[in-house]
Amino acid sequence: MSLDQELIRLLKITGALAKIHLGPLLDGPRDAILHTQLDRRYKEAQELQVAKRYAEALPIYLDVFERSRNCPGWGGVRLSFLLGSIARMDYPPAKHALFELRQHRECQMLAGIFAWEQIHEWVAVNGYLADDDILKFYDELTWLESDVYEICSTIRFLAMKNFVDAKRYSDYRRADVGRSLLLLRMMVQQFSPGERLAKAPEDTQKSMKETTIRRQAMEFEIAIALGETDIASEMVKLLVELEPTAPTFIVLSQRARHAGIGKWERELASRAASRLSKDEYAKFERGKEGAS
Repeated sequence: MSLDQELIRLLKITGALAKIHLGPLLDGPRDAILHTQLDRRYKEAQELQVAKRYAEALPIYLDVFERSRNCPGWGGVRLSFLLGSIARMDYPPAKHALFELRQHRECQMLAGIFAWEQIHEWVAVNGYLADDDILKFYDELTWLESDVYEICSTIRFLAMKNFVDAKRYSDYRRADVGRSLLLLRMMVQQFSPGERLAKAPEDTQKSMKETTIRRQAMEFEIAIALGETDIASEMVKLLVELEPTAPTFIVLSQRARHAGIGKWERELASRAASRLSKDEYAKFERGKEGAS
């Protein structure tokens, strides 16, 4: 498959993946009745859990998890706080329920069924299980890559931290980081004067920028490890445009160090010196030595 063909296939799922970057601001109108029902049921399960009535709380949590899948505004809750509540239960059936959630989604993927939200759920559930098997299962899937191309691509995107922590850069391709660059361009554009994110509350903008920079710093690490200098350079330019401060240069420098590419550490130090004020550059010098 040529690079152009591969990028086209990747872009077919970019619309769904963009939700990670633009979050609830891309969601449609809320179903007020369903949202109220889910809020009430979730609160009920939490109260039952506090009372240690786990056998009653668990089925409610699982019901809310399933019913909230397509409910705007619930994505962050169901894939973090809700799953975390189940994982913290001192109740063996709760752990078994998480294993079943994972197994069901793995069966779907092995059957070649591409459902972005369910792959996202699988990645999230793995984060709450002691035997996180993302990389192991991914390796098994790649044996069938001709049939599960979109699934493997989505796993690489959603579980990027697992791959980067293990320095498995070679699992990625130019098209992967190219897609991420396109998403970053979309995000930066949305912060332009008059655009949607530029109108968001200041704390929302700050949170989204920080999340984007952390995420894109991993993409940057993959790009430099693959030798994709043009993509990496534009990522740096866009991230600095998004947030021209010491923390941006610090996280990028730490990622370059994690990849073991001193050339990029020096390049980032040079760019920081020319772009930052004296005080901000001093912050960069102090912070870049922190753990990546």
